Amino acid sequence: MKRKTLPSVCPLDCPDRCALDVTVEGDQVLKLDGSKRSPLTAGYICAKVRNFKTRLDAPNRVLTPMRRTGPKGSGLYEPAGWDEAISAISARLRAIAAEHGPEAVLPYSYSGSNGLLTSQAMDERFWNRFGSSQIQRTFCAANTGAGWTSVFGDLPGSDPADLVNSDAIVLWGVNPSVSGIHLVPLVREAKRRGAFLAVIDPRRTPLARQADLHISLHPGSDVAIALAMVGVAIRENLWDREFVQKFCRGFDALATTAEEWTLERASALARVPAESIAALPRALARARAPYFRVGWGLERNRNGTDAVRSVLMFRAIVGKFGTLGAGAALSTTRGYRFALDKAQGTQLRKRPARSFNMSEIGRILDEARGPAIHALFVYNCNPLATAPAQTRFERALRRESLFTVVHEQLWTDTCDYADWVLPATTFLEHRELSRSYGGYAVQWADPVVAPRGDARSNHALFTALAKAMGFMEPELAVTEEALASEVLAGLGRRQVSLPELQRDRFVPLEPMRPFVDVLPSRGYVDLAGASPPRYRPFPADPQLPLVLITPASDEAISSTLFERLPPGTGRLSLAPSDAQARGLNAGDRVRAWNSLGEVCALLEIDKDLSPGTASMPKGLWRSATLNRWTANALIPDHVDELGGGACYNDARIEVELAGDAG
Repeated sequence: MKRKTLPSVCPLDCPDRCALDVTVEGDQVLKLDGSKRSPLTAGYICAKVRNFKTRLDAPNRVLTPMRRTGPKGSGLYEPAGWDEAISAISARLRAIAAEHGPEAVLPYSYSGSNGLLTSQAMDERFWNRFGSSQIQRTFCAANTGAGWTSVFGDLPGSDPADLVNSDAIVLWGVNPSVSGIHLVPLVREAKRRGAFLAVIDPRRTPLARQADLHISLHPGSDVAIALAMVGVAIRENLWDREFVQKFCRGFDALATTAEEWTLERASALARVPAESIAALPRALARARAPYFRVGWGLERNRNGTDAVRSVLMFRAIVGKFGTLGAGAALSTTRGYRFALDKAQGTQLRKRPARSFNMSEIGRILDEARGPAIHALFVYNCNPLATAPAQTRFERALRRESLFTVVHEQLWTDTCDYADWVLPATTFLEHRELSRSYGGYAVQWADPVVAPRGDARSNHALFTALAKAMGFMEPELAVTEEALASEVLAGLGRRQVSLPELQRDRFVPLEPMRPFVDVLPSRGYVDLAGASPPRYRPFPADPQLPLVLITPASDEAISSTLFERLPPGTGRLSLAPSDAQARGLNAGDRVRAWNSLGEVCALLEIDKDLSPGTASMPKGLWRSATLNRWTANALIPDHVDELGGGACYNDARIEVELAGDAG
């Protein structure tokens, strides 16, 4: 059989959205590699994606619809055909809607590791027509998005590729070495040209080791040190007066707020030297073209939105936006100016939707009324591995009265509690329209192999459900190509036709330079907001000494790909001094606990982790630990009061020897 190389696009929740070249022979994937179609991908990809082919034929791949035959969590299922599955599911959804109302059904999905056809496309059309409750996707970027909007409005983020021309780079709460790896060579090239590099992160990341300044702050204290930096800049006249006067409002309010955060106060809270905090505004004052790349690490606590606001306010008063290489970016998503309402079928909804915050899913299933939730439809995510308050959510999933459907590629922890498990395609088996959020480009991918077993794409699933429900609207019967054309028609930049995109596969869009080519539509940067940024202390278990963080890792960005981790090998990391104080050694079986639960795992000593901080990778499957609970069992389900985002880093814990745990 002839070997050939076909184009594709990486689906993982990573800013780079790499262009791929996939070598296949028949229906076997031999190799995944980076393509040179994308200047950012430049022919190389991370090991996570390079090994994705193992997921295609993994032993726990879901290959046919499976119907539960025993108690929830028992693992007892039997295969069924798609016709039977669609008929049974549509009948149950129809019955629930008739008895309790359509809002008794809650679709639960995420969109990070998906493109514009497999997320918030035909699925949204179906749920809008059905009239279900809606989910607010708040695991990531809710707080950063709210913070950016508060300060910069709808201003698009600067193209991260521009930072190669910067002479002062700030990486705040972002670790490109594990997510967004193509930023690393740009940073290194800028440093080679003489750029100053600062990294603000509680870990000594690979780029922190190369930085001129690394501020290893205590998790959750970003708002304090950012405001202290603002105070230094104002007191020492290190701010861009011309930029602030021309483009900003609320400077006096910001100055008043910053006065409250002296270097000494911020230093004590953040557990870093005062001179390190003062060093950054002083270094930026000497710069010609400063660039801030702000990540998602600083948003993952109850200060998240205000932390982002404070950092961006600091970036605003630094100014100097008009020079090549100067800028600020969280995500470039809003720079596309997509108008997606029509593509998502919002016109199909007959009345405003009831909306829930996905980070509170256990609470929702326990407490929602008017009506209560009687059906949960999960796709594009594995919430038992990713949602906070894991033990509460697991108890809710065990409820026999909760009709649960999971559409999934592999048999995940969440599948164990489903009434129906439906086989889903991987990105190698379906069409996809994608955009990067760490640059400006749209991409198209066709399947490179046939679907394994009876796997179906989201588009095919929701089209079939719409037909079974008797929904006759033409929007619910269109092809993927027709829907992709509608999505592209909503692109508010230059027009890109589907034939052009299918021909070229990768179409770059010209970036807009903030305060040069484009301004916020409201016309100004807001340094005041409805209220000043403030620090909120930890609300849960404040007496416990360690803050638990759950970053992305070399193995996975989310729960996807953690199926490859051998059972019982998940690790909890401590700084050497914290391990020594507890009499713990590398490889010990340890118990991390708080008022919400406990996790038993192997201990890793991490010299790059700041004291007072514990770390465990986000997205671990339950099999990874010694007692089948992951870090999420320790994470509270309260949310940031401004952005509504999950507060993963608000978990306070203690760690001790576990003995024969598990």
